[in-house]
Amino acid sequence: MPCALASLLHRSLDFAGLFPPASLPVAEALALYRKERAADSAGIIARFVCPILRLEELVGSAIPGDRPLAVSVLPRGGRNAGEFLANLETDLAVIRRLSQLHGDAVFIDTLELRPPAEALAPTPLRRLLAAIQALLGRQSGAIRQVFVELAPTPTLASQLEALAELSGQATGGSPVIGYKLRTGGSDAAAAPSAAQTAAALASVAALGLPMKCTGGLHRPLRSAGPSGAMHGFVNLLVAATLASTRMTEPGLLEAVLEETDPAAFRFDSHALGWRDRRATADHAADARRRLLVSFGSCYVEQPRQELQKLGWWHTPNRAPAITV
Repeated sequence: MPCALASLLHRSLDFAGLFPPASLPVAEALALYRKERAADSAGIIARFVCPILRLEELVGSAIPGDRPLAVSVLPRGGRNAGEFLANLETDLAVIRRLSQLHGDAVFIDTLELRPPAEALAPTPLRRLLAAIQALLGRQSGAIRQVFVELAPTPTLASQLEALAELSGQATGGSPVIGYKLRTGGSDAAAAPSAAQTAAALASVAALGLPMKCTGGLHRPLRSAGPSGAMHGFVNLLVAATLASTRMTEPGLLEAVLEETDPAAFRFDSHALGWRDRRATADHAADARRRLLVSFGSCYVEQPRQELQKLGWWHTPNRAPAITV
């Protein structure tokens, strides 16, 4: 795999096999994660994504002495701000207890939060975020990053500004606050358009916010799905790299996200490119650290297999069959 593509993909995939459409049992998902991670020569696999209600089962299945399982947890949320915060306080206590009991087998460092609908306007969102930060300050444990899921609505710009304000107030030991964009789902309406996704990327790049995308990201390039167009994870990662350079004009990120031709992308030992645009491998690595931190997929084998079909991931030669 070319160095620039390796920089782009390194520890980029958070495996969400417990969630639809895969909806695997914990034991099966964990076994598949371990198998694929052992064969992952490019090192693209990062965390195992788990809802809080299945976390105890997951950590109980982890193997002490094995490479620690990095986990991103989705707390329960709530119907209103009060219930959300009460549940979060309880869930953080559960995470802390399980981390202390199973710290040699699991490492829980990420939270993914979805605020209740009543707290999405800018002012109540600021209040909720401040309360979240206070809770994390008291019992965050090893949590080092928190992604807040917000839909790409007309109020997104002001919501992201609220996230950026909170991020700017964080102290050295506080978890980093970032943005989570849901890029797909069970129906076409759940997937934001390329224009909406491009606007979100441009906004977080301008604000200096880290970001995670999840949903429908099974294939490297944009493709047709059963319910409409599906975003490609390579499209997203390349667009994020270009956005991080701040050398983009209106429409460029949208065009990258809509690209379906693999020949439009180039990767070598020093740089990556899309049509006439170029960014260095260092730019890609920096964009991954500071901007698009990871993407979630409920499949862990398909991304690798799709990259191999494109010739972007080396497929080991099979040993010849021996006949007797």
